[in-house]
Amino acid sequence: MSGPSEALLLTRQGAVATITLNHPERANALDPSEFHALATLLTSVGADPDVQAIVLTGQGERAFCAGLNLADREAIRADIASSGPTGLGAFLRAAFGLNVPLIARLNGSCVAGGMGLLGACDYAISVSTARYGLPEIHHGMIPHVALAGLRGRAREEFLEQCARSGDLFDAQTAVTAGLIDQVCEREELDAAVERFLAGVLAGAKPVRMQRRLAADMVGAQERFAAADAAARSSAKSSTVDSFDDIS
Repeated sequence: MSGPSEALLLTRQGAVATITLNHPERANALDPSEFHALATLLTSVGADPDVQAIVLTGQGERAFCAGLNLADREAIRADIASSGPTGLGAFLRAAFGLNVPLIARLNGSCVAGGMGLLGACDYAISVSTARYGLPEIHHGMIPHVALAGLRGRAREEFLEQCARSGDLFDAQTAVTAGLIDQVCEREELDAAVERFLAGVLAGAKPVRMQRRLAADMVGAQERFAAADAAARSSAKSSTVDSFDDIS
């Protein structure tokens, strides 16, 4: 079953809804409008009383999400110049308001805005071949909004170093840093996700979900708004049109 566009696929299996980012030809990078659509879809799915868990994943084996589609620079400029939330900012707000756990099925590399998506998830399971990072600095951008989603997930010094260097790192480094929770071989990914979901459906709540539900909603919204404002004040043109960061 498709979501609001072919860029987002929605499937259901019992009480579990899976949203798949469906741009494998560009490492599942999304246009700003698709980030906004993802936020709307997440809110809609989360409001379904029959849904007990949501899985977020990407199509293919190369990437979970490479962030924004840098080829559409005009759309990025328009999104940053708007008065409302950025696309990723809208997603972070939607994810923070969920009453069910959001699980990242990290089928491949996760960089830039994809790291923001990861930061909003309550539990993350990754293939061992995935790479992670915030390479925006190489494109003349600062990842203010992605960092807002990652706050509290890893040490502040680690996140700042990721943003300053733009370096990529492997899944083992990501799990050691606390960005992800579990690493497995590709052929074990689905089984690992199913085992975790079995616990959720039996009533277990991920620790991050418990913290999220207990957190100050107003404070979180202010953090996301401040990140959107910082992104607008420091916006620069991207310098590349490809996704070589995750190859």
